[in-house]
Amino acid sequence: MLALTYPWIITVCFLAAIIIALKKHFWIAGGLVVVGFLLNWLSECFAFSLMSNNEMCGKRTIRVMAWNIDGSEYDSLKVAKIADVIHKHKPDVIFLSEDFDKTGICLDSLLTKNYPYSSNMVCSGHQFYSNYMLDSIRVVDVEGYDNPLRIHVSVMVKGQIIDIYGCHLASNNYSASHVDFHLDQVNDHHDAKQYLKNIRDASRLRKLEAQAIIKDMTDRATIIMGDFNDVGSSPALRAFKAAGFQDAWWKGGLGYGATIHYLLPYRIDHIMYNDKLTLKSIRKIDAKGLSDHDALVAEFRI
Repeated sequence: MLALTYPWIITVCFLAAIIIALKKHFWIAGGLVVVGFLLNWLSECFAFSLMSNNEMCGKRTIRVMAWNIDGSEYDSLKVAKIADVIHKHKPDVIFLSEDFDKTGICLDSLLTKNYPYSSNMVCSGHQFYSNYMLDSIRVVDVEGYDNPLRIHVSVMVKGQIIDIYGCHLASNNYSASHVDFHLDQVNDHHDAKQYLKNIRDASRLRKLEAQAIIKDMTDRATIIMGDFNDVGSSPALRAFKAAGFQDAWWKGGLGYGATIHYLLPYRIDHIMYNDKLTLKSIRKIDAKGLSDHDALVAEFRI
């Protein structure tokens, strides 16, 4: 309930800041803006679950993991530790982002014994691993955008088919024309304008990607997970919520939930699910020293 009041408090803070600024009380206005940003950060990163014990039972379950492992630079020791984390938490289905090149090859060899099924590099650097047979493996296309980082698989768990979408939605560092432009490259107001344009473009792309995934869905039990590059109040996540999906961290998380630790930490990695599944548990796995993203592990009753 507390989280529901945050948007209204934040809105009031910003409206009050505008009114006070018009009266030339700039220090007070600035303070209210800071309070608004802090409340927004708190509302995005902290969850206070009150899940009942009735939701924590059930015989048929599936445990999933989503993790951006930041595997662009190969490090054999780091890869071995990533595999250890995966084996420790024993997910049934894993979706890894940025599982690139030699990192991916090495992880394959370390995971194959426990996870004999994979999405077979249908999307370079992004891979499903599973101890259930994977079926209906495909990329979800977005018209006019050729970045194929949205993968669908399905698994059969004790007679029930579950659809799972693994996604790595558009980054703010890239424009629609795929111009790579990072925040640390901003040197003047022209650069700042380009970066802000990229942010707007990327937000629109993420919403289009979300809509494409929603269009691809059936009415079966469905999980969406991965690095969404966006926060819970974003247009992309609002689209998923409007389609009937719940944010697992908001439903069952407890405490600090930021998943990326860059500049201001934020929660941009998510696991979402529809009403054909019941959340049993979710936890965030601290990946400090292994990746700039933490991992998420959620278990669902079928």
